[in-house]
Amino acid sequence: MTSSDVLIETLMDWGVEVIFGCPRWHQRHHGSASHAQDKFGFVQVRARESAAFIAGDAKFTGKTSVV
Repeated sequence: MTSSDVLIETLMDWGVEVIFGCPRWHQRHHGSASHAQDKFGFVQVRARESAAFIAGDAKFTGKTSVV
């Protein structure tokens, strides 16, 4: 099991459904966790700051947000 696999499994355990981030970030850093793309939605933004702002939806939904 790789560190990417551990990260993906942990996010799944926490109930994460969507990841906010920059283009290709999730593929570059977590490509070895092939099941990740099937488990999470990915909202693409142009800047990390935008992703952090959008992930503020956790305040309103009560769910865990990941940037």
